[in-house]
Amino acid sequence: MLLDLVAIIHDEIRWLVAEDATYIQFDAPYYSDYLDPRQREHIRQPDRELEEGITGDNAAFADVLCDHMTLALHVCRGTAVAMPPQERPPRLGRPELRALPLS
Repeated sequence: MLLDLVAIIHDEIRWLVAEDATYIQFDAPYYSDYLDPRQREHIRQPDRELEEGITGDNAAFADVLCDHMTLALHVCRGTAVAMPPQERPPRLGRPELRALPLS
């Protein structure tokens, strides 16, 4: 199933590049689950699944990016401010979104 999704996203990215898009953002809220110790204990093979997710995301961008393209990855931690303090996930880093220029 992952390969089917990668093919769909890859095709959409090729279309965006053909239309001269200069910025593409992946929303990847699932990455934070692999880093949160409370979530990892509910995932059968978290390291393997994280590696598969990264491989899939990289494959979606394979052979379609160009010099003028910026790729951003948004890893959401949810709306922790709305949660009671005892239920908030641990902070795993700075919350701002970073745009990464690709080579």
